[in-house]
Amino acid sequence: VEVEVGEPGPGEIRIRHKAVGLNFIDTYQRTGLYPFQMPLQLGMEASGIVEAVGEGVTHLKAGDRAAYASQPPGAYCELRVMPAKCVCKL
Repeated sequence: VEVEVGEPGPGEIRIRHKAVGLNFIDTYQRTGLYPFQMPLQLGMEASGIVEAVGEGVTHLKAGDRAAYASQPPGAYCELRVMPAKCVCKL
């Protein structure tokens, strides 16, 4: 499904993924062993390029290479907005 990804809010970043991890937890989520509410957003880790930062984000800036391996799920996408506190600079 195509969705519009907006601007990051305070404490958030927008990241364009270049690589996305696939791990056993993803298969467990797909089988229902670890239940999630629908619609399910899969993927717990990725790396890419920061496109924009929201107010208050100081450890990252647009153009930085960055990665994460944490909540919230949803790494199976090209572009997303997520909490900056979950993302580290590479």
